[in-house]
Amino acid sequence: MNEAETVTNIYEALGFEDAEEMTAKGDLAGLIFRVGRERNLSDDRLASLAGCPSERMKQLHEAKLDEFSIEELSRYLVALGHGVRITVATTAQEDAHLTVVGQAVFSG
Repeated sequence: MNEAETVTNIYEALGFEDAEEMTAKGDLAGLIFRVGRERNLSDDRLASLAGCPSERMKQLHEAKLDEFSIEELSRYLVALGHGVRITVATTAQEDAHLTVVGQAVFSG
């Protein structure tokens, strides 16, 4: 990679085979922590509201994303009062990808 190239997926740049999945998990984790910041919650309180042990939230804070499934992270967001929608669309094989889109609905 030269100076002019831009990294669009850090996990891909680091050689992860599951780069898209890791990015999606990171995006979901970011949304979970955004809820915590918006509500001014401690990590313990955030874990409690998300329905997970504090140790699990600590692992998430440490970005141990390979220890989490997308389903688990989605359950935490739902427990925190946010809907999660998975959309499957027909596309050309080379254009198929996994994306998380967070909407700014974090008040409250």
